Amino acid sequence: MEFSAHLQEQTKKIFDSNPLGEIIMVNSSGVYLRFNEHIVFLCDVKWGLVPIGILLENFKEIAERLQLEVGQKVIFECDKLVFLNGTVRLITDALLFKKDCANIPDQKLIKRAAMELAAIDKTKGISMLVEPLVLGNKNSTAVTLNPYTAGAYSYFSRLINAFSDNAEAEVKLCVGKLLGLGTGLTPSADDVMMGMLYAFRKLQNKSPKAVKAFIDSILKLCGSCTNRISGAYLKSIIQGAYFERMECIWRGLCGTEPLEISLLTDVGSNSGAEMLLGMLIALQVCGYDIREENTDDKRNI
Repeated sequence: MEFSAHLQEQTKKIFDSNPLGEIIMVNSSGVYLRFNEHIVFLCDVKWGLVPIGILLENFKEIAERLQLEVGQKVIFECDKLVFLNGTVRLITDALLFKKDCANIPDQKLIKRAAMELAAIDKTKGISMLVEPLVLGNKNSTAVTLNPYTAGAYSYFSRLINAFSDNAEAEVKLCVGKLLGLGTGLTPSADDVMMGMLYAFRKLQNKSPKAVKAFIDSILKLCGSCTNRISGAYLKSIIQGAYFERMECIWRGLCGTEPLEISLLTDVGSNSGAEMLLGMLIALQVCGYDIREENTDDKRNI
């Protein structure tokens, strides 16, 4: 049996020097494969292109036909992943990518996204920190919502201030405290930082100098402070990987497409909502501040 799948050129390059791999996890969302220290993710095309992702049409049916199980070996040869019961031909297609949106975000759309995220009112994860961190709601109960929000609020607050002060040592300290914080395959604080990384990449000329220390710290610490799957996502975004759903949100924030935050918030139990929080935090750091106390001097940049 042979099937076809789509992926980013950046992901495909992993196999050039790492042709031998194995299945390390199978869940309802997809199948994770490890090739040496690299992780890739077989999933359904409905998710769109994701960092480290390999997209299959009718993923569930194909996974059942290939009888994919943890521990099975995988070989990459002749542009194919060779499994025990079949092969998957890998196709890279630039037409799958939307051109990077070069527009600037709109302050009103940023606030709308933040308010819609708050309205989802998730009790798990840390996305409700959008209220105190982004919207400036000092009376928010989000800080005490669950065991993780208090610590996350403290260190994300410190991180935001450290960016403002270009305090690189403080940035590094906060990254060390935040990596791996939370539950799930990709811990909550990691998801927030993924969103931050994506937005900082979009706003390189507006980002504070300390963003470099932020990136360097994540690269240095993600191998020891969080799990390898979450680390793989963080590294891939730093290296420029395309994330289709996050790109759609960015276009929505810029007004070039309808803003539909559900494209991201529907990802995982909490992950997508936390990624959106990260994007909004990075926008604030880069000058798009929508907190109530800054209403008088808000500006479109």
